[in-house]
Amino acid sequence: MDKVKIAGHWKDISTMYIKAAGKWKEVRYTLLKQGGKWINTSTLPWVYNITVVVKNTADVAKITSIDVGGNVIRTVTGKEVNFKSKILTHVQIVVGDLSGDSVLAVRGAVTNMKKMMYAWDKITTPPDLSNLDISRSISMEAMMRGWKAITTPPDLSSFDTSKVLSMNTMMYAWNKVTTPPDLSSFDTSLVVDMGYMMSGWGALTTPWGLGTGVEDFNIESLTLAKGMFEGTKVSTALYDAILTKWSAQNFKPNVTLGMGTAKYSNTSAIIACRKKLTDAGWQITDGGHT
Repeated sequence: MDKVKIAGHWKDISTMYIKAAGKWKEVRYTLLKQGGKWINTSTLPWVYNITVVVKNTADVAKITSIDVGGNVIRTVTGKEVNFKSKILTHVQIVVGDLSGDSVLAVRGAVTNMKKMMYAWDKITTPPDLSNLDISRSISMEAMMRGWKAITTPPDLSSFDTSKVLSMNTMMYAWNKVTTPPDLSSFDTSLVVDMGYMMSGWGALTTPWGLGTGVEDFNIESLTLAKGMFEGTKVSTALYDAILTKWSAQNFKPNVTLGMGTAKYSNTSAIIACRKKLTDAGWQITDGGHT
């Protein structure tokens, strides 16, 4: 249960409450002041999306601590938030006139990472994502799309992707990265969409190859992988492994798979694996065989 401590008393904030005319009332939305306007944040892609809104600066001092999910404690001093946990969290305290008396608005965890860090095209060093909790996220669509200035990928090995349904354009246009990341820890058993997932990586000096984990993806839920590797270098060894291992799974028919210019080996075994997929209606674009 999510709680907030106000003036020494814990209050349940599993939804959201505002204090108006001296009484706490449950409301449906979390509000955040952005660009001079109050907006509903319930659809914004932040994990542990917490917004605290107070009418007067003096009221901030009444908020002594926040307990999200019953186990992650943050202490609040003035307008600063001191994290006792390293979990990546969006916490903002806003002082402004909303309505009523002293107003406190808090929202707990959300399950959508869509466009969470979209178009961070000026960063040259990726952030540390090792403590980012995505265990409840159902979408990573465009989550890190457009990181055009980084040259090395972030460490994604800690990601719990077991509930993710979409990875569409998740790492699209990382066009200065020279070495692909290790995705071997990814659980893709529920992923339906991998369209353009890692396309547009034109600067790779080391191609996507064996050991990056893609060959071991569980693709039994996959229905779309259009343009997955478009504009990206993929080794023949990896493509052979993808054809071999993916065709051995209980895959869905009529999937579109974009392998860019990747070539597969001109051997009867690999050709048979590719044929097994295309016979099931898969539309595969690639560079042909070696």
